[in-house]
Amino acid sequence: MYDEKGNLKAEGDFIDDQLDQKNGLVKEYVNDKSFIEIQYSEGAPLRAKHYNEKGLVIMEYAEKWIKRYYDNGNIKEEGDYFSEFNGIRKEYYENRKILFEGESKRSERWNGKVYDENGEIIDEIKEGKSIKKRWREKRRKEKGRGYRRRGSKDYR
Repeated sequence: MYDEKGNLKAEGDFIDDQLDQKNGLVKEYVNDKSFIEIQYSEGAPLRAKHYNEKGLVIMEYAEKWIKRYYDNGNIKEEGDYFSEFNGIRKEYYENRKILFEGESKRSERWNGKVYDENGEIIDEIKEGKSIKKRWREKRRKEKGRGYRRRGSKDYR
């Protein structure tokens, strides 16, 4: 298929001069260099790959599992996917080291561990909240210190 200016818009399996978006392979062009390949089965996307201008995969989806990539081709994140990240999820630094590993709920970190670039655990997430942040707040309350300014009469 071409647009009115003659630019390629889509290619793939056709039925009766129409793209087969029911049970076919379709390649849709975002522009002349980036495109999306989609394999349809029974009217639903079974798998898809999104390519950037350099021809590198920046996102792929297959059977409710999604992977996203940095522009250099290294993996950025992967996990269960059904309209949003829900379930198992891993996030990576650009150098391929793990940043987060655990569960997501509505695309947010829900339960899991956060790592620095050396692989050391720097935080833990429980039910969407940072353990490190809760620990600091609890410690501050136990010491009786809030956000008091030095020099105030109730400063300890």
